[in-house]
Amino acid sequence: MVRRRGMCFGGIAECYIKNNRAIPLPGALLRSSFGAAFSLFPTLPDMKTYFSYRPDAFCSERSDEFRMSRGRDAFTLLEVLVTVLTVALLATLVIPAFSRAQASMQSARCLSNLRQLQQANMAYAASHDGAFVPVFINGASSASEGRVLWTGNADFLSQLGISRAVSSTSDLMKAWPRQMLCPRATIDGGRIDRCYAYNRTGLSALYSKPGASAVVRTAEIARPSRVIAFIDAVNWMMDYDTPLGDYKGEETQSNTVALRHGGRANAVFFDGHAEQLSAERVTDEAELWRIKY
Repeated sequence: MVRRRGMCFGGIAECYIKNNRAIPLPGALLRSSFGAAFSLFPTLPDMKTYFSYRPDAFCSERSDEFRMSRGRDAFTLLEVLVTVLTVALLATLVIPAFSRAQASMQSARCLSNLRQLQQANMAYAASHDGAFVPVFINGASSASEGRVLWTGNADFLSQLGISRAVSSTSDLMKAWPRQMLCPRATIDGGRIDRCYAYNRTGLSALYSKPGASAVVRTAEIARPSRVIAFIDAVNWMMDYDTPLGDYKGEETQSNTVALRHGGRANAVFFDGHAEQLSAERVTDEAELWRIKY
């Protein structure tokens, strides 16, 4: 190794390592602070293996190298601040973009669910002489006793691949898989009768009649591409003739369209196409709701 000089023990000397200590090399000259030079040891034969050893506590050259190394490897305060600001800027750009992407995927899934509902409804009509699934079927002796809603109609559920019988709210929640509900419908943890509503505009008078069935046939809908079948809501049915409530979030059941998707609601029409509707359209355009006229 190359021998190097450094400040050791108050003077200039060449050193080697022994037991982790700096020992002046034999025959080396030590110059004192007064400039005198003298020999520490008699000259001995050259050693084949030696090291220039300058510990931080004694060798100024080692300290200089240490400072230079720190200057090369360590982050400066400015570099740290630039890094932090860069990360913060990226976060302000990425997080909103991620939120928008997530909301878009949830809306797409909701629209897909609504299409499946109406496809099942159309399949139901094909096997029931053109009659869509009834919004409700009242009990024979009492309208409320034994009433079957569309959410629990066995023939309709079978079109969706659901075979579980529904006779209670508990059964209802177990029968409908969570993936078939709007991802943003969260009342009671998510349930179909607080997720999508079936349009029953013009059929409400039948609700209190024993044995009545709120049925619509395909031939009765003059403009199926312009009339809502199912829509985002916090109830199982919607009636435009009853004043629509103001959506205040996933709080409670009411005759309210749920504006879950950026202030808009997803809906599927009787012809099977689905789209997103603004609050103004679902509130002001009565023709979106009129089934038989």
